[in-house]
Amino acid sequence: MSLSFNVSNDPLHLQVFAGRFSYAEVDAHFTELESYCLRMASAQPGWRPAVFADMRKAGKLDARGRRRISECFARLGPVMGRRIVAHAVVVQGKVGSGVLTAILWLQNPPWPIQAFSEPEDANRWILKRYGEEHLPAPRASAQWWNVVSRRPT
Repeated sequence: MSLSFNVSNDPLHLQVFAGRFSYAEVDAHFTELESYCLRMASAQPGWRPAVFADMRKAGKLDARGRRRISECFARLGPVMGRRIVAHAVVVQGKVGSGVLTAILWLQNPPWPIQAFSEPEDANRWILKRYGEEHLPAPRASAQWWNVVSRRPT
C-alpha cells in the first residue's frame, strides 16, 4: 500500500496511489501536497511543474476521498492554475477512469489534465505540453516514473 508524492525529478512530480486508504491517509497526503505546492509557488515564482499520477494499482476511493481530491484542486487552483504544465493520470481500465470522472465532476482543475492507460503515453503528453508552453522539456531517465516509485519519498 502506497500513497506518495515524489519530487526528486522536479519539475516532474510522481504521485502514486497503490492500494486502499483511510480518509485520514488521503487527507494527510493532500494536506502535505497542498503545503508543498504553496511553498514552492512562493519560493520560486517561475516554477512550472507537471504531475504524473499513477493510479493503476489504486483501490476503490470512497466519496469522501474523492471530495478531498476535489477540495485540493479547488484550493490549489488560484495559485497553481497557470503554473501546472500538465497533469497526467494513468488509470487501469474503466473503474479507474470512472473514479477520475467522478473527481472531475466535483471539481475540474484549471490546469490541463488528461487520463491515459499507458504510462509512456502520459509521459509523452507531459513533454509535449512543455513544448506547447515554450518551456524546456524536463530531463529524466527513461521510465522515470518506475524508478522513482521504487524509491522512498
